[in-house]
Amino acid sequence: MPFFLGQTTHGSGPVDIEVASDKPFYLQGEEVNFTIYVNNPHDWAVPYPNSVSYLIEKDGLYVTSIGGGQITYAEPHPVFSPNSQTTYQELLMPWDQKISGNETNVQAEPGNYTLTVTFNGAVDYGDSGNCTFEIQ
Repeated sequence: MPFFLGQTTHGSGPVDIEVASDKPFYLQGEEVNFTIYVNNPHDWAVPYPNSVSYLIEKDGLYVTSIGGGQITYAEPHPVFSPNSQTTYQELLMPWDQKISGNETNVQAEPGNYTLTVTFNGAVDYGDSGNCTFEIQ
């Protein structure tokens, strides 16, 4: 593909999404913190996603989501640099272990939980990233 001055060329992903919690287990009510790393193994830049979802499941069943949704960036649109690892936390908040109920937030029960991070946008970002942690 020819390169023209002023034009940004993006390759098609995928990128590798890694998700890590700061500890393997938490006490009930303790804040759960996550870090998301995006590895771009390609020789070209890959644009940041236009939307992100952060879903928490317990035993394979949806529990709650934290942050996420559509993202609007100032120009120029940010990219994951070629052959790089980037710490990515767009709109991600620590989880307070609260699950939205009909009228109130309830405390998450003990057990194993999984946070899954999914990118969507102009390119195929590949598989979602996830991590599993325990609430005791």
